[in-house]
Amino acid sequence: MNDSDKSLTVDPNHMMRIIEKRVEVPHQLREHKDMLYDYIREFCDDKTGKIHYAAMASDLQAFNFDKETNFGILPRSSKSISSGKHSI
Repeated sequence: MNDSDKSLTVDPNHMMRIIEKRVEVPHQLREHKDMLYDYIREFCDDKTGKIHYAAMASDLQAFNFDKETNFGILPRSSKSISSGKHSI
């Protein structure tokens, strides 16, 4: 297709088949697929019912693991714990 013809959307059922076959899904999401479905539905267009996969890819690229899981806030070593005590 020409770039001008692309809609950058996909049918939700087709998207889930692609994810199940081609993506290595984290262990927790395998057990709770409803969480994965809910995330994908966030990018669903109300008019067409299709998923805006470009917006979803952009959201995934901007995901900050340290910030979202608090690993960036928690000290990573005993040295950073001791320096934190002195700065407080």
